[in-house]
Amino acid sequence: MENMKNLIEFHVTFATDYSQLVKMVLDPEKLSAFETYLEDIHILKERFSYLEISRTQNTRTDSLVRIAMNQSSYIVYMDTRYHSPKSLFVMLRNSYLSGCKSSM
Repeated sequence: MENMKNLIEFHVTFATDYSQLVKMVLDPEKLSAFETYLEDIHILKERFSYLEISRTQNTRTDSLVRIAMNQSSYIVYMDTRYHSPKSLFVMLRNSYLSGCKSSM
């Protein structure tokens, strides 16, 4: 998040699996390492819009999230690295198009 402040890119998504957050909250050692992230999130959260769809409500979305987590993108995960945005777009487009073809 700190690195994103210096980028010109204004449309950035921060994502994490809630199970990771629960583990960090339950383990005091892990929580202290995560504390600076929580402070930044608390300060900056009003500048971002949020969208939440549960796995049980939308398995297709969950599938796309799992695919995106393994692809290059400007999506920043709490536990991974930065990626290029073009490959995420291509992956999502291809996934969408293959889903459209299979439903015909």
